[in-house]
Amino acid sequence: AYTMRPLERVAGELRDRDAGALAPLAVQGLPDEVAPLVQSLNALLQRLAQAFELQRGFVADAAHELRSPLTALKLQAQLVRRAGDDAARAQALEALVAGVDRATRLTEQLLALARQEPGAASPPLVPTPLAPVLREALAAAQPLAAARGSTLALDLPDGLPPARADTAALVVAVRNLLDNALQYGPPGTHVQVSVEPQGD
Repeated sequence: AYTMRPLERVAGELRDRDAGALAPLAVQGLPDEVAPLVQSLNALLQRLAQAFELQRGFVADAAHELRSPLTALKLQAQLVRRAGDDAARAQALEALVAGVDRATRLTEQLLALARQEPGAASPPLVPTPLAPVLREALAAAQPLAAARGSTLALDLPDGLPPARADTAALVVAVRNLLDNALQYGPPGTHVQVSVEPQGD
């Protein structure tokens, strides 16, 4: 009966916990036969805690990333409503559809990042042309810039080589930088994105 008491103590401690309690179990006073089991449980609890932390971080980041395109879509819909003639309405609708396409691509990129399992190997770095990524990011940020009276500019050197990158993560990072520059800069800010190639 004595040899079962340590296991009963561990079982009772686990039974009394709620689902969010992922602190390690105490290993002091456990016999040598039981301690490895508890240490393995603690390692599992640590991995679960890390996975939940990554999940919370992703939800917060996704909410931040989606706020700007949704704001842009609202602004573009208002332009459609205020269009004075058929030509202006058609142009506003075209901009609205392009905004929906950009929001869809961003959602797909965020989902791709979310599918990366904790502890899994990082996505491969592939040659990524920077010009399309940067132009797409500026186009997505344009409605927010217009609403704040700000301007955007892109300075790219000729013959810019591709960058080895995780394309989805790079797009999200550039969007985040532009969003922060527009939201936290004063109205009327001029935001310029410049790229300078560096040697190895």
